[in-house]
Amino acid sequence: MRASWPPAHGFLLPLRGSDDTRCLPASRWKRPATGCTSTIRAIRFCPKIGMSAAPLGLFAAILPLLRRQIIDGRDFDLIDAHYFYPDGPAAVLLGRVLGRPVVVTARGSDLNIIARHVIPRQWIRWAAQHADGLVAVSSGLRQRLVELGIGAERVQVLRNGVDLAFFHPCDRAAAQQALGFARPIVLAVGNLVTLKRHNLVVEALTQLPEVELVIVGDGPERGAIENLARKRGIADRVRLPGRVPQDAFPDSTAQPTSWCSFRLTKAGPTSCWRAWLAARRS
Repeated sequence: MRASWPPAHGFLLPLRGSDDTRCLPASRWKRPATGCTSTIRAIRFCPKIGMSAAPLGLFAAILPLLRRQIIDGRDFDLIDAHYFYPDGPAAVLLGRVLGRPVVVTARGSDLNIIARHVIPRQWIRWAAQHADGLVAVSSGLRQRLVELGIGAERVQVLRNGVDLAFFHPCDRAAAQQALGFARPIVLAVGNLVTLKRHNLVVEALTQLPEVELVIVGDGPERGAIENLARKRGIADRVRLPGRVPQDAFPDSTAQPTSWCSFRLTKAGPTSCWRAWLAARRS
């Protein structure tokens, strides 16, 4: 049975007796790359208590959909929840009611940030204790679960995958020429947020006078990064192209001389694996 990548904050439900998959929740739509059908449902939460009650709201919204799916003959074998909160607890609740095993995957900010809050942390611990399988996309996230009291032997580390047909070795010189670069390049990819610590590589650029910096991504820290570059007198060597379309991303990751990633959290940055595959020599 094949399991395709689910939407953010969703469940993947492989259909029993088939390699087809159905993703819940949400209106219905199909992902072109996987053919995975999704149902998108809006869920309302009350201010102040919404975060703490989110697993119950998600559980209550999805349960009727799954029961209807089973009645319609589209049964499933497994609930595969990606993101530990609120998806993880909601998935475990669904599994207990419907009698299905549940696998929960830790992806990053669910354990690094959300677990700092008292009630979500209790929910996350409960879900980890009662899930049938636990996955983390990095050893750092597995350690987060261990710190919550979960045995390390219960957590399987499975790093984010990379599409090898899309990200593959390219001609670096040709890519640099096509994008108009004449000097060595340092590339960083990520949302322009404090968590990514892009300011550190901007500061480091002052010690690399012959190097250009390209930061692919966008976010609220864009202005602060631009101001820092101007303040350090290196604005002409710092490029912020914003978000790059998926089909153009391999060219962007193939052209740098160096790659950097600074993070305040322990996760598995897929962008690093993509860059390595796209830029390495064949």
